[in-house]
Amino acid sequence: MASIVTYDVWEKHIELRKALLDLGYSSTLYHATKSPEEAIIDVENICKALQIGLAQCVATKLNFKNCYEYVTSKL
Repeated sequence: MASIVTYDVWEKHIELRKALLDLGYSSTLYHATKSPEEAIIDVENICKALQIGLAQCVATKLNFKNCYEYVTSKL
């Protein structure tokens, strides 16, 4: 299952992003094999390890086929 995650932090954004990239996330914070629940756990664990206050975190399943069909239907 693929997922995409987004978050809000007030500090150490670069460190958090680098740690996610090290875990296999793309620069858009997409991961090809992690569930949304796993993505949120990754962000929470990194924030705890780096002592970053996490304001919010949201992740959802991502299906490129559905995204492509939606975008092309709007053209």
